[in-house]
Amino acid sequence: GLLLLLRRRAARRARGMPAMDACALCAKPLARDHDVFMYRGDTPYCSEECRHEQMHLDAVCAKQAARRQQRFSAGTESHRVQRQSRKVSVNHPYLFLLGGV
Repeated sequence: GLLLLLRRRAARRARGMPAMDACALCAKPLARDHDVFMYRGDTPYCSEECRHEQMHLDAVCAKQAARRQQRFSAGTESHRVQRQSRKVSVNHPYLFLLGGV
């Protein structure tokens, strides 16, 4: 699926193909006498289906990135709270009662 498409795109770039000569998704050569479907400015696609598939992949990637960011933020906040809860002042009034300092 996604990995194959990314490999195709990387292979196309490695071959040095000009941006407008092939579909950005499937790498099919674009014919001068056929419609070219554009997405995100100057990115060409051979068909509405390829363009729609790229839009779908972008949406999936954006959702995954948002989830990763949310998990990272939650983990960072949890770690910060844990560190703060371990910090106890030497002058804390309950340390004397608990046999501290």
